[in-house]
Amino acid sequence: EVLAGMIADNYDVLLSYPASAAIYLSDDFPKQPGEIVQNLELAKTLRLVSEKGSDGFYRGPVAQSIVDAVRADGGSMTLEDLDGYLVSYRAPIRGNYRGYDIISAPPPSSGGVHVIELLNIMEHFDLAEMGQGSPESLHAWAEAMKLAYADRAQFMGDSDFVAVPAAKLASKAYARSRFEQISLDAAKPEYGAGMPTAGDSGSTTHYSVIDSAGNMVACTKTINHFFGSGITAPGTGVLLNDQMDDFDKLPGQANSIEEHSKPLSSMSPTLLLRDGKPFATLGSPGGKRIISTMALLISNLVDFDMDIQAAIEAPRINNYEDGPLKIEARIPGSTREALTGKGHELDIKKEFDLYFGGAQGITIDPVSGELHGGADPRRDGQAAAY
Repeated sequence: EVLAGMIADNYDVLLSYPASAAIYLSDDFPKQPGEIVQNLELAKTLRLVSEKGSDGFYRGPVAQSIVDAVRADGGSMTLEDLDGYLVSYRAPIRGNYRGYDIISAPPPSSGGVHVIELLNIMEHFDLAEMGQGSPESLHAWAEAMKLAYADRAQFMGDSDFVAVPAAKLASKAYARSRFEQISLDAAKPEYGAGMPTAGDSGSTTHYSVIDSAGNMVACTKTINHFFGSGITAPGTGVLLNDQMDDFDKLPGQANSIEEHSKPLSSMSPTLLLRDGKPFATLGSPGGKRIISTMALLISNLVDFDMDIQAAIEAPRINNYEDGPLKIEARIPGSTREALTGKGHELDIKKEFDLYFGGAQGITIDPVSGELHGGADPRRDGQAAAY
């Protein structure tokens, strides 16, 4: 149903590109729940990649089709652009929340840094005493989110091109300085960025895997908006992204467009260790809301000892550096009134709203070693074991 809704919402774009329409439409009408989506040309492309490695994608007929499709729509991509693409290998960002080690994605993803920053701020609150979902805890989360998103807007970009103070943003000392700006009595309309150097609606896909030996994988991939650019390169089945949208359009900013630069994202594929041993693999789509979703999910696991499914299903909130506090409609009316009384402007979403992403995760029981998978009812995800 979720994919059918995405197709219907993007019907005009898909209809504009015959190769995309052939996959996601039936007789030029949106596919309905229960219909099958087949992408046989993508299967051929994947087989070619399995045989030829990167040459099967970045060179040869697949590359030529991608370039031709972009240029036919007014773009300026060349075969040299694809042939010269280099993957950057970077060390993960690391943190710790109440004794649990966090390993997550580094810049140009802003997600890992600010999930850790947000949790470091929240570590100064006794959330277990406040109670999960209480007005006091939701107020604290909302104010901490404003602080983290203000820092994201100011400092984050591709660390190959700008000096990103990732270590300081993820430090306990910096979080303490940000925590001290929060009042539990009243909301602030907005916060400015901090000084760590001193001393989205888009969508994404995430999957988590743990094998029988305890090896963990957290993988988040994105084409940015639903169906990306809408263009499928003919003969390849490859849907092209619109990731350039994630750059800052103004020059001279941390996330400005640069030759060979990668755009900022919020992806936060994350591993948790407990006493140095594998405990959980987690992640979520959801644009910039990934950061708040992941911090809430980790808090649910650590602070409230929830199982993975309950932690995923718990009501969510989000607050950017300014603007209204977005909350799911399952949050009780009395809690909403208390939040309004503290000065929050509320934007009430659906009971289980796709706006807040679609988290997927697996935990390992520290005693029995059993694996427990969880999938988000906000999306069409599922848990499976083999």
